[in-house]
Amino acid sequence: MKAKQAISEISSYLKSHHIEYIMGIEEGGMPRITMVFNNCELCPGKITEGSIFFFEDGMEVRVYYSELGAKICRDSKNLSDIYRLMNFLQARLWPQVSDGMEGALYQSQHLFNPRFYITEDEMYDITTTMFIPYTHFELDILETEDFITAALPDLLNSLSVPVFLLLVGNITVDEAINMVKSDILERKP
Repeated sequence: MKAKQAISEISSYLKSHHIEYIMGIEEGGMPRITMVFNNCELCPGKITEGSIFFFEDGMEVRVYYSELGAKICRDSKNLSDIYRLMNFLQARLWPQVSDGMEGALYQSQHLFNPRFYITEDEMYDITTTMFIPYTHFELDILETEDFITAALPDLLNSLSVPVFLLLVGNITVDEAINMVKSDILERKP
């Protein structure tokens, strides 16, 4: 599979699932799809966003909070605490993808391990990112598309409460970690 095929497959998936997206080209000619995920009721602005950058041998996938979430992060006095929470997420969080149909299409599994971070471009986007080789995408197309468009936005929605309460100073980092442990790590997929 090549970039052109992956773009076509993902575009068809997004259309069929009524997910808002636009196709664009980065400087240097790299294709990019940018998406908006609605129904993230706990997130700032009630949305998350995503981008897929199509390289020659694979795609870089990013899902992140809205511009409002980035502003809250940029204005926060608790960045050292959010970095500690991100470190905890890197060490302990193993997201799962599920078909939403109780295993009728595929079994729930740990397909990817995205990285959590705050962008270094002074935009302060709280982001989860992963690189997916086309050879891997080709083997698990539906699961990968579901992971990008459903599992990651749902995960960021679930993480919103501890992340943003911590950023605005309403809870401590230890309380945020305990919320992640009880509300996310202990819940069933």
